[in-house]
Amino acid sequence: RAARGLYPGKRIWCVFQPHQYSRTRHLLKGFSRSFQNADKVIFADIYAARDSEYERTAMNSMKLCEETRTMGVDVRYIPHLGDITKELSFQVKPGDVVITMGAGDVGKVAYDLVSNLG
Repeated sequence: RAARGLYPGKRIWCVFQPHQYSRTRHLLKGFSRSFQNADKVIFADIYAARDSEYERTAMNSMKLCEETRTMGVDVRYIPHLGDITKELSFQVKPGDVVITMGAGDVGKVAYDLVSNLG
């Protein structure tokens, strides 16, 4: 909601790289609801840390994507950050707002996107 309030009338993209399989599994519903105000959402692979093999098989970004889609969100799963940057380079239009958040080096998507569009 904060981004929507700051940028009324703009198309808002959100790129999210979840941190930890176990955290993503436990917060699945909350994460899914939190993206309802974005126009377009892209999930990267989960940034793994301290997760057991069980956790890695019990949760993945595709499951998060499917749950988020049930909330009416236009969401895609693109595993690799480089591929996300390429997709955004083709899809983002002047005036769009792109927000990157999460763990790992997801912030690199923003820097690379600016370089590609610059």
